[in-house]
This record gives sequence, structure tokens and C-alpha cells, in this order.
Amino acid sequence: MEDNRKTKQELLAELAQLRRRVGQLEALQNSHREVVEALRESEAKYRTIFENANDEIIYLDRSGVIIDVNGRIEDVLGYKREEVIGRNFAELGFFEEDELLKVVELMKTVLQQRRPQIVELEVNHKSGNKLYVEANTRLIEKDGQVGNLCVIVRDITERKRVEEELITLWRKVEQAKQEWESAADSLPDLVCLVDGGGTIVRANRTVEAWSLGQIENVKGRVVHGLLHPKCGDASCYLKSFWEKAWKRTIRGQSARCEAYDQFLKRYLSIELKPCKRSRSEELTSFRVLIVRDITERKKAERRLTEAKERAERAERALKKGNAELKRVNKELKEAHAQLLQREKLASIGQLAAGIAHEINNPAGFVFSNLNSLQEYTEDFIKILKEYEELLSVCKSKGDEELLSLAQRVERVKEELDVDLLLEDIKDAISESLEGAERITKIVKDLKSFAHVDEAELKYANINEGIESTLNIVWNELKYKAEVVKEYGELPDIECYPQQLNQVFMNLLVNAAQAIEERGQIRIRTYSDGGRVYVQISDTGVGIPKENLSRIFEPFFTTKEVGKGTGLGLSMSYGIIKKHGGKIDVQSQVGKGTTFTIELPLRAAREGETPG
Repeated sequence: MEDNRKTKQELLAELAQLRRRVGQLEALQNSHREVVEALRESEAKYRTIFENANDEIIYLDRSGVIIDVNGRIEDVLGYKREEVIGRNFAELGFFEEDELLKVVELMKTVLQQRRPQIVELEVNHKSGNKLYVEANTRLIEKDGQVGNLCVIVRDITERKRVEEELITLWRKVEQAKQEWESAADSLPDLVCLVDGGGTIVRANRTVEAWSLGQIENVKGRVVHGLLHPKCGDASCYLKSFWEKAWKRTIRGQSARCEAYDQFLKRYLSIELKPCKRSRSEELTSFRVLIVRDITERKKAERRLTEAKERAERAERALKKGNAELKRVNKELKEAHAQLLQREKLASIGQLAAGIAHEINNPAGFVFSNLNSLQEYTEDFIKILKEYEELLSVCKSKGDEELLSLAQRVERVKEELDVDLLLEDIKDAISESLEGAERITKIVKDLKSFAHVDEAELKYANINEGIESTLNIVWNELKYKAEVVKEYGELPDIECYPQQLNQVFMNLLVNAAQAIEERGQIRIRTYSDGGRVYVQISDTGVGIPKENLSRIFEPFFTTKEVGKGTGLGLSMSYGIIKKHGGKIDVQSQVGKGTTFTIELPLRAAREGETPG
């Protein structure tokens, strides 16, 4: 019985042990299931990552046979997965010979050193195009044993293109930088790049040419310390300029000054300019300092100024000489012209005097004979009246013979119209005497004009001189204008009468010539303040404003060729000045011109100031 109970106990123990083992197996089974599930999940995650990776992933065995690839191989190399899996990469034509040897060496290195290796390779696309890839190759170990290889391939063709462009651009920039530095170093000016703190960032090699120090030691120094290292003067021009210039550059404006530098013993032009970003108006914190040695320019400017002053002095002297020469030449020309005019007038005067003399004699005979004829006519009229009384007596006597004689006389008297004849004879003799008197007056005036160059001053009446002149030029005036005379009470003045008459004649003839059809010439005389005035006005075409200041110049004329010499008004001006008087003109185009002559009561003598 005991044996049966033990056996039963043993059986129960074994059963319990079996149950425990079953529980352990169930737990192990559950754990295995979880592990499998985790493996499946992990594999799914891996596959998701593997398939969706941006880079191409290739699994190779140690001999180079492709075990697996993701779908990126078609995007990168143009091959489908089934075309490459199970094949050795060397036979697929991915690489040229040189690149293939590089890949083989890469695999050996990874297998030997068991460390990842990254290289850039040139590969062939299935289409034949060349690509650049980055291959990250690493060893997959299992339980410390060498396993397969995993290669992550990244397409870097675009990156290589950008890198090559950047390298090319960098080389160009570097070349441009070197060219700019070379150009800046070749400049005679000192050029510095200054930062916002006022310290020098970069300078050209002029610092060495000016013995300011080595270019390597300039960086970090302030400008004043560079140019004036031993200057302690707070009023130094450079410090003052720098403060003002810096404020201007903050506003985007340049500043410049020129000064003689006592330290450098040279004239300098200093300019501080703001820096702007390329293709922009935006200011940077940097400034450009340009210092130029202008010593030679200043010397040249000084020499040029001195030469210019000498030239100006010479030019002034030359102008003065030319002006004097022109003045003398003008005076000579004017004097020559006036001399010719005087000779001409003298010749005309002589001719006029001769003509006047020749006319005067027969005119005297005519005048004398007309007076005698007038007396004889009066006598004949008296005799005729006596004959009429005699006829009247004969008629009253009744004698037929006397009566017949009286009738014949009456018929002849009626036929001849003796009464009318007597009246006409009186009128004819009277008019002839008037004409003879006028001839005598004209001859007298001609004799006066024959002495226009007389040198003797005498007292004369201006009104009489104008009247005398009117007689001479009346033929020029009567067909062109009505002459209005407004003579005032004038005292006799001391003058050269015939010369003044020449002036009046010039003005009157000019007035007549200025009237195109029919107009008016007004002559007004008056005295005021111890001076005598003569105004001669016309209603002619007038004188343009631009010519008013020139009308008294010798040889200036607006008349047609052959109608004027340009000397009449010039000589008139000279004659009035010679008398110590003035001549003025006022004119309006289309309305007329007025000349005003002002004369003193006593003519100026030689050596006296006219006025």
C-alpha cells in the first residue's frame, strides 16, 4: 500500500513537473511567437525603410554577387531589380576599368579593416550617361563573423556639377580678387578699407611705398595712427576731417579735403566714401579711404597760375595796346574821313561861291532892270492916261478926222485889252522882283555855306541860321513833308554859325529821307537856364533800338548804298561837342525821331572842358 502511495506521489510530482514543463514550453512558445512577430514587424519596418530610402542600397556577398537591392537602383542606374539580383556587379558594366579596380580595392579594405569606407565614383548609367555617386560601404557581421557587404549609393551628380561650378566661380573670384589687389597695389594712391570701428581692415602696398610700414602690420591700426603716428595735436587737420567725414558717410555722403601734410611733407587729397552693397543702395559698415599725393599737381597748378597771370598781364597789355591802336586808327580814319568831307565841302563851297558870284551879277542886272522897268511902266501908265484924256477931247470937238482917229484907237485898245495888259505887267514885274529877291537871298545863303570851315567865332541867331538852312534844302523837303516852325525868343550865341548850319542841314535832310511818303517835320527852338535848345522832329520810319547807340559812329549808316556815307551825324556830333554842347536822340519805330541839340551861350575854347 505504501508502495502504491509513493508511486502515486511520485506520479503526482512528475505530473506537477510535467505541468511546469508544459507551462515553460507554452511560455517559450509564446515568447517564440512574440519573437517571430517582432522579427516580422522588424523585417517589415526594415523593408519599408529599405524600399523607401532616398539612396540606392545594395547587398553583396564577399565575392561581389548582388543579393538584394531596393527600387532606387532603377532611378539611379536605370536597371530593374531582377536584372541585377544574383549577378556579380563586375559583369554589369557599372564601372570603367579604372573605377572597377578602385571598387575592388575598396571591398578588400572594408573586409580587412572591418571599417566603413566612403568614396566617390564615376559610374555608367544603363543609358550610357556618366554619373557621379558617393558609395558608403560597410561590413555586416554576424556573431563576430564576416558577413555580407552593404553599399549605400547616393547620386551626387548634381552636387558635383554645383561643386565644379562653385570651384570655377571660386577660382574666378580668387582671380578677380588677385587682379583687384594687383590693380589696387599698382595705384599710386593709398587705398584702405576701414571697418565700422574706424580701424583698417585692408590696404594696398602704397603704405610700403610711402614708408608707412609693412602691409602685414597695417591691419587693425587706425588711420590717424598710420599717417600721423607721432602726432599729439588735438587740432590736427586729419582728426578734424575724420570726425566730420565719418558723420557724412553715415548719411551715405562722401567727404573730401586737400591739405599740406606737415608730417608727410606733401600735399594730400583725402577722401572718405561709404561702402554700398553690390547692386544696392544699402550701406555697409565699411568705409573706403583714398589718400592721393597731389604735390606735383599743386606745383603744376602753381606754375600754371603763375603762367596764367603772366599771360593775363601780357593779354591785358596787348588788349590795351590793341585798344589804343584801334582808338588811334579810328581817330585817324575819322579824321581822314572828316578831312575828305571838309575838302569835299570846301570844294562844294568854292563851287557854290563861284556859282553864287556868277548868279549874283546877272541877278543884280535883272533886279536893277526890273526896278527900272517897274518905274518905266508907271510912266507909260501915266502917258496912257493922258492919251485917254486926249481921245476924250477929240471926241467932243466933233471933227470927223479926229473922231475917226479916236475910234481907231478905241478899237485897238479893245483888241489889245490894254487895261488887262497893264494889270498883268504890274503883277509880272512884282513877281519877278520877288523872285529876284529870293535869288539874292539864296545866293547870300550859298555864300554863307561856302565858308563852313571858318575858324572865327561870332555871335549869331540860331533861328536865322535855321531859316537860312531851310532855304538851301527846301527842294529836299517840300515834296516830302510839311515843315512846322515853332521858333522861340532866342539870344544870340557865340558859335561857328556855318558849322551849326551844316548840322541843321544834316538833320533836316535825314528827317526828309526818313519819311517814306508824306509827313511832317517840326522845328522847335527855345532857351532855358542860359542854354539854347533846338529840336528837329519827323514822322518817319524811326530808328531801331539796337541802332540808337551807334548812329553817331563814323561810317555807320542804315541807308542804301550810294545814299549815305555814315559821316553826317558823326560830323554833327563832333561840331556840337566842339561848341561844348550836347546832341540827344529819341526814336520809336514807325512813329518818328526827335533830335535835341543843347548849346551854351558861349562856345567852348580850346583847352576848356565842354559842358
